[in-house]
Amino acid sequence: MNLDVQPYSTYTENNRRPRRTADTPPVCGVSLFILLGIVFSMCLAACQGVTPDAPGSAAQAESTQTPLPSPTITPPLHTAAITASPTDLPCAQQPGTVIRGQIADPSLPRYFPFRIYLPACYDEDNGQSYPSLYMLHGLVKDDSQWDLLGIDETADRMIANGDSPPFIVVMPFHATGIDIETALVDVLVPYIDEHYHTNTDPDFRSIGGLSRGGGLALRIGLKNPDIFHSIGLHSPANVSSLPYLTNWVDQIPVEVQMHVWIDIGDRDPLLESTQLLITWLEELGLDPQTSINIGFHDNNYWSQHIENYLTWYIGTWPSGN
Repeated sequence: MNLDVQPYSTYTENNRRPRRTADTPPVCGVSLFILLGIVFSMCLAACQGVTPDAPGSAAQAESTQTPLPSPTITPPLHTAAITASPTDLPCAQQPGTVIRGQIADPSLPRYFPFRIYLPACYDEDNGQSYPSLYMLHGLVKDDSQWDLLGIDETADRMIANGDSPPFIVVMPFHATGIDIETALVDVLVPYIDEHYHTNTDPDFRSIGGLSRGGGLALRIGLKNPDIFHSIGLHSPANVSSLPYLTNWVDQIPVEVQMHVWIDIGDRDPLLESTQLLITWLEELGLDPQTSINIGFHDNNYWSQHIENYLTWYIGTWPSGN
């Protein structure tokens, strides 16, 4: 998916991506005819349909794509620590917004693209600060992966139902030539905290990822306990060896409580290495919460478990944000 070519200092109406589009209404007309001195009315409704898109157009291509399955709702795997407060604002039942942007920073060799999900009522001037969740994509994917899996629609539903407080989701693009750890920690997190209404306490900032993104999330989270206090690994790949893990865990201050989640499908080819990782982390005293479910290493598996993922992240944030 092509990204905008210009950097954005913040979001504007010009770089919003509409979340949903309304069906185009038909145009109808009524005509009145007078015949042979006998007055009667005849209504002719000329309902004109929308002109079909030309073959190969973007709209036609989008309409022919096979939609991802709706997430399967299963019992929560973790009890949320935050109780969402209902609101009477008219915007409360509206969908949130996903915005695309990119950062130009002299420390980076190229633009750093990202997407950000902002919940409903974000634009209301209520002085609220939001927890933030950074979600990394898998190998040969980009910042659209979590968006296409339905993370924003799932967040909308959970927030509207009162199952979650409003929160922000940041989806960076690990582009070629960018050291994702340096770019995320030194550039992206400060940028997001400066331009969006985030709660900057690391207790309210989480990082997660799927496949290769899961391995990266573990590395970045453990090495930066002053930034992230919860880490989610979803079907993780590229996991570091025990000596690296031992060194990173040893550097975590004793007063910091790190929350770690690991899940994977029972038919995932990475299951054996993931089970070994779980054993290592348990031996290092991190005591990760784990879940092995029916499924493969694919979009179907991840889309079906997004609500469980979000429920767990929400449960790591302290109450009263």
